[in-house]
Amino acid sequence: MAYGRIKADTLVFDNSGSDVELTISTIALAGSLSNYAPLAGATFTGGIAGTTANFTGNVGIGTTSPSAKVHITNNSNSSTQYLNSDADLLINANGTKGVSLKLTNGGSSTESAIVFDQSATLKFTAREYERMRIDSSGKVGIGTSSPGKLLSLQNSNTPALGFYTGSTLRAEVNATSAETSILSYANSPITLNVGGSAESEALRIDSSGNVGIGNTSPSSYNSDGRNLVVGTSGGQGITIVSGGYGNLYFANGTSGDAKYRGMVAYYHPDDAMQFRTAATERMRIDSSGNVGIGTTSPYSASGYNSLTLDGSTGTQIRFRSNGAEKGLIYNTSTEFQIYGMAGIPLVFQAGGSERMRLDSSGRLLVGSSVVQAHANMDDLQLGDGSGNRGLTISSGTSGFGTLAFGDSSDASGNDRYSGSVEYYHADNSMRFYANIVERMRIEADGMMRVRGTATSGALNVFTGQSAASNINLILGQHSSSSVTNGTLSFLVLSNGNVQNTNNSYGAISDSKLKENIVDAGSQWDDFKAVRFRKYNFKKETGHETFTQLGVIAQELELISPGLVTNSPDLDEDGNDLETTTKGIKYSILTTKALVALQEAMERIETLEAEVKALKAG
Repeated sequence: MAYGRIKADTLVFDNSGSDVELTISTIALAGSLSNYAPLAGATFTGGIAGTTANFTGNVGIGTTSPSAKVHITNNSNSSTQYLNSDADLLINANGTKGVSLKLTNGGSSTESAIVFDQSATLKFTAREYERMRIDSSGKVGIGTSSPGKLLSLQNSNTPALGFYTGSTLRAEVNATSAETSILSYANSPITLNVGGSAESEALRIDSSGNVGIGNTSPSSYNSDGRNLVVGTSGGQGITIVSGGYGNLYFANGTSGDAKYRGMVAYYHPDDAMQFRTAATERMRIDSSGNVGIGTTSPYSASGYNSLTLDGSTGTQIRFRSNGAEKGLIYNTSTEFQIYGMAGIPLVFQAGGSERMRLDSSGRLLVGSSVVQAHANMDDLQLGDGSGNRGLTISSGTSGFGTLAFGDSSDASGNDRYSGSVEYYHADNSMRFYANIVERMRIEADGMMRVRGTATSGALNVFTGQSAASNINLILGQHSSSSVTNGTLSFLVLSNGNVQNTNNSYGAISDSKLKENIVDAGSQWDDFKAVRFRKYNFKKETGHETFTQLGVIAQELELISPGLVTNSPDLDEDGNDLETTTKGIKYSILTTKALVALQEAMERIETLEAEVKALKAG
């Protein structure tokens, strides 16, 4: 093994295996040359003058054909105790200052050196300043004498690590007191790969500054949302781990609440998700799944999920189609409204079918989507003309069920219920009111009560049929089992005839009900003066036109005005036409006839007695 050693003030060359040649242009020696001998086995080309050894050409150590100023080689391929190499240069210092290999180019101002000090630190200097060191623990420091990491870079301004291909700078890592930067040049992306030999890309920052995690082309996505792209396919996600709040902020500035104008936050102690805009919480989903908008305490009911809206003056939910308003649900402090825009009906469905509709004219249709009712009564329509339909008013066992008719515009006064139909459950009676007064009642046993105050009568029965003896106007039946059957006992025909089964017509005549009872005076002259006529009704009256026997009211009025009645003539609406139609009290006329008959009987009996007396005399 051939090796050379420079030790303190002595340079020793020893060749124990083969020739070593050292060719040095100039060797400057301090003192006598003999102090540096012997140089055994070395070949010098050049000369030594005085205390200076000058060599011209190349110096070879372990070679006879040096190709450089100093050429060291070892042909035995052995190794030293320090390095496993083919040629070694050993510099050993026995002092306390270590050793150095100095390199200079004409002057000390350009001197560079490799220094190995007594602390086992290897230093590299340039222009007399330390530029790099490797300490005894193997830590490398560039620009620092105290490397704290395996590789430490230090600079008074911006320490940087550059990466080149050839002479082209491709990337740089640098740091300042304010930031640490990884720079990529020539529009090259920055990637982080994992997986060793089967490495795969985990993160990418492309030339536009867009970041892809598990995605190699973040700039391929929408320009408003590609600053960070996570994943490509399958299950992907981002997890924020915290013990209190987990926050996602949206900022438009760096001061005040501009730093968090928008926010999505999860608060783990309450297990609540919060959403904020304009730095104010707007919506919350609590741990039970209840949603609150405008409130931090959404309503909670066991077994239900609720949506709570709370506003200082009210809340609303609006519905649009292609930007056009179609409807809204809103409330104020005094009312709650479901609002359909002009021409838009409110439709309610159940069981997959439409059940109710409130159209744009305010008409409520139940069981139908088409208005079939008359214009004067189409505010509420039940059914569509098929099947069985109905309306039920359900009230308490001792309460009223009422359908009222009002014409009040100020929601006050009796005109709110001028007319009504009322069922009273306490006695199971149906009651009918007109002008706020009960006019008719049907009792639980079916008895009907009618009360009128008009001179035109309390009960008027009309038929569209003509006057005839075979057209019924009113029927009375007994022993019935329903309203459609029974035994006929009383009949009023459309021509005015009244029939009953026993031909009995009476009057209330109990003496306990009467006073001023005296015998009737003579009716002989009155009845004798009655003119009985044959006549028929005019065709335009609508009455039957057959010949009848009776009296004329105007003629009877001259004899017995008390037997004539005057009824006001009314139009179809009940208005007084300011004319009257006269009638006859035929039952009273019959009674007068009976009184006259009694008088006739007395006279006959008197005549009979007189005749008998004459015959006996």
